[in-house]
Amino acid sequence: MLDSRPARLGIVVACCVLGLSLVAAQGQEVAFDGGALKVAPEVVQGAKKEGKVVVRGSMRPKDWQKFIAPFKEKVPFVEIEYTSAPFRRRVQKTVTEFRAGRVSADIVTGIMGAIPEFSKLDMLGNIADLPTYAMYGPQLKDKDGRWIARQTLFWGVGYRTDRVKKEEVRTWDDLIKPEWGQRLATANKPHLLPHILWADWGPEKAKAWLKNFFATGVQLRKEGSGAVANLLAAGEYDVLFTVHGRAIRRLADKGSPVAWTFPEGPVYQYPSYMCAIKQGRTPMPRGSC
Repeated sequence: MLDSRPARLGIVVACCVLGLSLVAAQGQEVAFDGGALKVAPEVVQGAKKEGKVVVRGSMRPKDWQKFIAPFKEKVPFVEIEYTSAPFRRRVQKTVTEFRAGRVSADIVTGIMGAIPEFSKLDMLGNIADLPTYAMYGPQLKDKDGRWIARQTLFWGVGYRTDRVKKEEVRTWDDLIKPEWGQRLATANKPHLLPHILWADWGPEKAKAWLKNFFATGVQLRKEGSGAVANLLAAGEYDVLFTVHGRAIRRLADKGSPVAWTFPEGPVYQYPSYMCAIKQGRTPMPRGSC
C-alpha cells in the first residue's frame, strides 16, 4: 500500500539509483518502460518535473561517481546531488532537520546504527512499492519496507606489517592481550560489534570478551572510518580493530606497510542500509503516484 503521508515523487526514482546501478553493472538490460526494471510513466514524468534528488551517504565522492554512472547514463534528466559525511554527522544532521521540519536530503545511506532512532521518530518512508525493492533478497531489505542494503561490508583487523606479524592477530583472544595497551586502537562504532558477538557467542561470553578488550588500554578513536585507517598507516598505533578491508587495501596499494585480516571465529560483517526520509525537500502526496 502506498504511504499517504507527504513524500517526494522523486524519491521513487532516487531509490531506483541503487537498482539501476547494480543491474547495469551486471550487464542486464535496464529500461524505464520495460526490461529488468519497470517504472510507471507518471513516476518518470514527476521525476522530470522535479529534476533533482539529494543523497547523503558514506561513500567517497569519487567512488560515488563510479557507482552512479549507469544511472546517469540511463536517466540523464535526474540530477543526483550527493554529499559524503561521517556517520555521526550525516545521522545527526538528518535527525535535527527532521525534528525542525526541514529535511534537506531525500535519501540517506549507511544508517545501520541509526535505524532505532530513525524508527522512533517515524522518519523512515515505506519504499516497498519501489521497482527495485523486489530485486533484493530477504536478508537485504526490511520486511516492512523501511530500508534496503546497498552493500555488505566486512570488518576485520588492520595492522602494520613492519611492527606486527599476522600470527599475532590471528584470533579474537589475541586482541584482548593486556600487552597491546596503546598499540591497539578501535574505531568508535559501538553499534557494530556487540550484536555480532551476541549472536555467535551468546551474552555471557560476548560481555566477557568486550570487558577484556577495553581493559587492554586500547585507544578509543573518535575519527571516521577512513581517518582511523590513515592514522594506522601514519604509525599512530600498530593494530586497528575494527576497519573494513577496502580502506586498508587503498593504503597498501599506495605503499603503506599495512595489511588486513579476519580473526578466526565470528565473521564481522554488516549491511550498509539506505532509506528514504518521509519528509523530503519538496513534499508531495505519495498517493499521487
